[in-house]
Amino acid sequence: ILQQLHNSKVEDVGQKKKLKLSEVIKAKICIIRFMRRFGCLLCKLGASETSDLKTILDETYGEEQVQLVGIGFDELAYDQFLQGKFFSGKIYLDSTKQVYRSMGIGREGMCGYWKSQFKKRFKEATAKGYTYNMEGDHKQFGGTFIVAEGKGVLFKHTQRNYGDEPDRDCLLYTSDAADDLLCVDLGGRRIIKKK
Repeated sequence: ILQQLHNSKVEDVGQKKKLKLSEVIKAKICIIRFMRRFGCLLCKLGASETSDLKTILDETYGEEQVQLVGIGFDELAYDQFLQGKFFSGKIYLDSTKQVYRSMGIGREGMCGYWKSQFKKRFKEATAKGYTYNMEGDHKQFGGTFIVAEGKGVLFKHTQRNYGDEPDRDCLLYTSDAADDLLCVDLGGRRIIKKK
């Protein structure tokens, strides 16, 4: 997985330049968040929660040691997403969705909107005042990966339905593994075993 990530190319929107992810990942711990749609209020909620997580990790490791990278697949509602400051990391584009496919991030039919997990997250997002639009590819899922320098991919979470997010405690334990790699693989989701 790490080799695929490092060799995958994304676009720096501001510079209109293609970069390998190996050129993008610079910190000891890198949390990579694959977005569904920039106009999706669940994506805004998840991105905001991931940014909150970085604040916690910064206190433990130092701001320079933890990096957030966002990856989206089109520029629809991109500017509004940036203006809303939902995500504190830099965002890149994978317009061909090649990185999404190589990382095993799948797709869903429209019926996913009616599942209980979606409804719960929808209520959380609207309670925070987040708005949404219906532009873009509704079927594309997102995901979250954690990469640690010298230790590879410590965590992989690919969404299985709308509103499916990794447990924050699992992410924190995984990030701690950058110092102490003690992990267990559960159903394809790599988490860190509690001590």
